[in-house]
Amino acid sequence: MNASMTARRFFDKAFDIEHRRFGHRLQVNFADAPGDLSVDGQNWIFPKDYVEYHQVAYDYTTHLIDRYGKACTNFLWSVLNEPDLAEAFWRGRNWDELQKFYDYTVDAVLRAAEDRGFDSDKIVVGGLEIGGIFGTNIEGPILKRFLIHCSPRATGEGALPKNAAFADPRLDGRRSKRVEKLCRAFDGKGSPCDFVSVHTYEASKTAAEKLIVLKRIALETDPEYYAGLWVDSFESCPNWAPPPDPAAGDSYMGNGYFTAWCADVIRRQLAKAAQDRRYAFGESVLTVWPWPNNGDFSGFSGSINNESRAIPIDDNGDGKKERDLVIAEPILNFMALISSMGETYWVMPDQDVSGSVVSGFASKQSGAIQALVYAHNTTDTQARSGNAFNVTLCLTNVPWKKVMVKEYRFDKDHNSYFRYAAELSGRASCQSAPDAGSPPAGYRPEQAEKLRALSTLHETGQSMRLLAKDRQLSLNVSLEANGANFISIVPIEP
Repeated sequence: MNASMTARRFFDKAFDIEHRRFGHRLQVNFADAPGDLSVDGQNWIFPKDYVEYHQVAYDYTTHLIDRYGKACTNFLWSVLNEPDLAEAFWRGRNWDELQKFYDYTVDAVLRAAEDRGFDSDKIVVGGLEIGGIFGTNIEGPILKRFLIHCSPRATGEGALPKNAAFADPRLDGRRSKRVEKLCRAFDGKGSPCDFVSVHTYEASKTAAEKLIVLKRIALETDPEYYAGLWVDSFESCPNWAPPPDPAAGDSYMGNGYFTAWCADVIRRQLAKAAQDRRYAFGESVLTVWPWPNNGDFSGFSGSINNESRAIPIDDNGDGKKERDLVIAEPILNFMALISSMGETYWVMPDQDVSGSVVSGFASKQSGAIQALVYAHNTTDTQARSGNAFNVTLCLTNVPWKKVMVKEYRFDKDHNSYFRYAAELSGRASCQSAPDAGSPPAGYRPEQAEKLRALSTLHETGQSMRLLAKDRQLSLNVSLEANGANFISIVPIEP
């Protein structure tokens, strides 16, 4: 009981920080039957008693709903985590039990929501979280049979013919209305599935194509049931385990590569959605590890994919760390701007210029037009090419007479501490500068303050424009290779 209460307090505190303090929507994940619930008393395997597990999943969901209320209807409820990755997260590789585990978990989540007065049709459930696949050959031993099993119409080898929770008479009177309605209409077949997630740790072109291929497989399986299926990547960045190479560290340390990679993945997904609206469902988020990157700028060490960095500070000059200052990584500010865009997009044409994809996309909301223009060279992880681009962005039918144009550039020279970090590590050409070679055990307060200032989002350009009667707006946009320029156009006079 004490261990259980301690664990609950831990998760409550972690979720409170994310949701109540920072306003983040939660993705709740049920990955296995832990501890004494499992068939062998160990983690990463299926339950010994599915009805017992169903009750635990129900209780846990109820606890979260009681704690966060209506906000839970906007959470994402995900089942499983990389069960295809050898024996790491689904021991025994029993795919029948995997399908059962999904059925019982989803039913418990939906029933808990219903018992608290919420419409379970609005609860977003899904999962799979495929992880051990590289390239676009993602069908594997799990995906197809999982999609067939969840579909109320499709049939195929390896898929359980019935919903396991619906078929279990011990759950009579305890199932969710949503499962009951679906399965009674299709002779016990089908399981609610609003999204499927595949983890993407590859070049931007491959990452985007992997998500597109997954949706295509779902549509081939059941074009009606999966027409609105979200295809997500709840773990996504250029590489999961970067090599011990300074270039890999630099790509996450604000040299522009990571931001341009994100822009290219998003643009490729939007381009496919523009061709076929059925691909316009889903979300992509970055992998966020539960710790900040460390403040060692000497190379790869600590320079991995996270949204913040802990800078050690030596306040009194004794060569020891007294405290940490947590600063934003450039990717955090960049994605905050991207997430502020609307839900209707226009995709710009793409060009290959000197090995860089140059493109972008735009969105309009009631109070602003926002556009992102970027250049991404997938092989130049250290952003060394030195190429620069001038792009003319032409907008027509702008609904305002007078506008303010604000620019936010992201590359190694803008909205980034990259250059200064190179100086601090002694890796820059100006190695003899006064700030060079500061010990990572603790930077001086003034050095840390400069890093904080460089990591703070700021405008890199602003201009007021008066539009002619044709309401056209032409903007000259400057880019570095592996750089992005976010543009916000807000009305001053309607």
